[in-house]
Amino acid sequence: MKSNLTDDQLVRAFCSGDNNAFNVISERYCSILKASAFNVVKCRRLAEDVAQDTLVAIFLALKNGSYEESGKFIGWILRTNYRRAINMRREMHEQGLNVEDLEKDSWMHPALWSDTDPELQLQEKQREEHVAACIRKLDPVFRDSLSLRVYKGMRDKEIAEAMGVNVNTVKTRIRLGIIKMTPYVQRAYF
Repeated sequence: MKSNLTDDQLVRAFCSGDNNAFNVISERYCSILKASAFNVVKCRRLAEDVAQDTLVAIFLALKNGSYEESGKFIGWILRTNYRRAINMRREMHEQGLNVEDLEKDSWMHPALWSDTDPELQLQEKQREEHVAACIRKLDPVFRDSLSLRVYKGMRDKEIAEAMGVNVNTVKTRIRLGIIKMTPYVQRAYF
């Protein structure tokens, strides 16, 4: 049974052409990679993406022969995963996105959508237009708070100062606005 093999034995088996060996590696480390990434990015969806990207990178490195046995295999996997998680966190920060909010409303953040495929770019534009239309349908109280968050990238405290209300009021308005518009967005895209 392959699950009894060591990491080094599995790597050698995979490099020799046994694709099932990588399945064992993937199953063995997938949850560890997700947990490790979650500690950095603080978002379940992003952690899953980071873990998946790490597994793809490991697969390619092993397949191309660019993996060099220097130290433990698990150490290499975790370093690769950690670097990818840090890069994801950095990208989100540079784009002014609040990583902690992604769990609640990831469909609102264009940074999570691919921008390399023209078809996906068109879908992104249509999605943005649809979200904008849904926001316009909201009561002004919700619309203003959400617009400042989505289009201006303002944080709750900044929105509160701009609108002259309490931070908790802003949070409630944003949450209720998202709740009110989510059925329209989901109906069109999910």
